[in-house]
Amino acid sequence: MVTLCLSNFLLKTLNHNFIYYENVLNLNKSNFKDSQNNTIQATKAILNPPYEDKYKPLEILEKVITLVKNENSNASNKVVVIIPSQKFGMKKDVFARILNISTLELVIRM
Repeated sequence: MVTLCLSNFLLKTLNHNFIYYENVLNLNKSNFKDSQNNTIQATKAILNPPYEDKYKPLEILEKVITLVKNENSNASNKVVVIIPSQKFGMKKDVFARILNISTLELVIRM
């Protein structure tokens, strides 16, 4: 998935410096830096986490929301996630924490 995304960015000559391929649970806001090594705020994220519970898909979503969320701004920060809806019913405590820090705007059922 990352390879396809990066290829698309390169073909369209888009900025690919901010595509990360690493354990999101280990990332902090200070990991996001521009070319001058200044810390920047992530404002958007697209993720397709692994669905198996051992990989913690809801915990990954919660972490990404905290990385993208900016407490000091009214900016329209967005996270798009592909995850089976049945995962939300399995860990109600994590889902409740997610809804406490963000707003669920849309669910697409397929």
